[in-house]
Amino acid sequence: MKVREALMELWEKNFFEKERTLIEIKAVLHKKYGLNPQNPTDIINKCTIGKKAFLNKNKKQNKNFWIQKKRISYISDKLKKEEFFWKDMHPVILKIAKDRYESGHYADSVEYSLKEINNIVKELYKSKTDVELDGVDLMRNAFGIKKDKSITLEIDDGSPNDTEKKNIQEGYMNLFAGSIVGIRNPKAHRNIVIDAITARHHLYLASLLLYNIDKIKK
Repeated sequence: MKVREALMELWEKNFFEKERTLIEIKAVLHKKYGLNPQNPTDIINKCTIGKKAFLNKNKKQNKNFWIQKKRISYISDKLKKEEFFWKDMHPVILKIAKDRYESGHYADSVEYSLKEINNIVKELYKSKTDVELDGVDLMRNAFGIKKDKSITLEIDDGSPNDTEKKNIQEGYMNLFAGSIVGIRNPKAHRNIVIDAITARHHLYLASLLLYNIDKIKK
């Protein structure tokens, strides 16, 4: 995430509702976003200039302060897009991820969503097999096509022919397994910082997986 994007997000969350000093701004940029800009004053000042300005700069006793400006249309449009984003999400994602995402914990919103998917699939698989698996092994066994052509958790997508059904089933098996090994596991094992856009991309994927869990044959 760029510094200006982080400042705008702080603005949206009313961080600048009261006057903030350079020290306060630098501290929150570092703590919340892992950012340490070399020329923070210049970047912050640019947020006070032009039609897209969203901060005002005040000076008191030779000390600079920044405070939020009145909302303007392009930022209102941005917020409307975020509301539209949540309307697209599966109800489980809303429950698990929305508060974490909106408080700036983007990696956590993704990690906990994928953990919940893992837990849901684990329970479904165990209810059918009485076997408890986890992670990639779980996804491959739950959604994979066995030698006898049986499928433990078969996604019913309404495909008209067997070849298409087989391709879709294998494709989603790989999506489920890939999401666990490529997205959830790294976030669970390392302190990864991601931005809002990356989090939205991952949450869309998690939502897609959940909607396909809803299609599993009973």
